[in-house]
Amino acid sequence: MGIVLQNILEIPSFRGTFNGDREGVLDYLKVIGEDHSNRKTKDATDVRFQDHELPESSARKGGAVYELVTEITNSLGEYLGCNDMGWWNPWTIINKPGEQVYPHNHNDGPHDWSCVYWADVPEGSGMLEFYPFGLQSGSFPTMASSTKSGDYLIFPGWILHGVRQNCSKRNRVSMSMNMKAIWNETPPQDQPMPNARLPIGPIDY
Repeated sequence: MGIVLQNILEIPSFRGTFNGDREGVLDYLKVIGEDHSNRKTKDATDVRFQDHELPESSARKGGAVYELVTEITNSLGEYLGCNDMGWWNPWTIINKPGEQVYPHNHNDGPHDWSCVYWADVPEGSGMLEFYPFGLQSGSFPTMASSTKSGDYLIFPGWILHGVRQNCSKRNRVSMSMNMKAIWNETPPQDQPMPNARLPIGPIDY
C-alpha cells in the first residue's frame, strides 16, 4: 500500500501501512528494546534515554526491518520525486505500562522528515501528539494521531511531538527514524518543504 498525503494542522504528512513481515519486525524490536546497552544516551534525564538504536546491519542487509525501511523510504521518495532518500539508523522505544515519551523534536535541516512505525500499540497505550505551537494551552491547538499496529506516519522532524502515557496493561512498541530528501538539482517549488515553517491556518473543531 502506498503512502497517503494527509495534514498535521495543515503541515504535509504521510500515512502508510506495512504489509510485510510485521511479526518479524516486532520480534526483533522487542529484543533490541530490552538490551539497555543500545541506549542512545546513558543520561536518564535525556529524552533519548528511551531510544534503543538498531544495529546498522539490521536495516541494511536484508530481513524484516530492511523490508520496512525500504518500503518507507521508497514510498516517500517516489511521492516527492527526489533522486534519493538518505536515512539514519532507526531506533525502537518500548513503553511499559505507565511510561510515556516526553515532547521533543528532532531539529533536522531542510527537507528532512521523521517517521514512526507502530509495531504493537495496544488500545489505550498512548496517542502520538503534535504541538506545532509549542506546549502552550488555551487556544493553541494540538493534534493526536490515531495509532494502529502496522501503520507508519511520516512528518516534518521540527514539529514538537510526544506520546501520552501507556494506560494499557501491555508494552507499546514502536520504531522511528529520520530521512532526508535528496535532489540532484533544486527541488520543484510545489514539493512540500517540511522545515519551511509553513503557515498554519485557523483550526475548526
